[in-house]
Amino acid sequence: MGNIHNTFGINKFKTMKETPKAVEFKNIVNNEVIYLLPNKEITIITT
Repeated sequence: MGNIHNTFGINKFKTMKETPKAVEFKNIVNNEVIYLLPNKEITIITT
């Protein structure tokens, strides 16, 4: 998942929490939180 971390970092997201089931990213500009779920296809959930 290294490329994904780099991609989100370039887009001003910081990795907040990582578990085997999901990665939580927080936007450093507007504090938007998203969850990345690595299923068969990657799923992104915004809150």
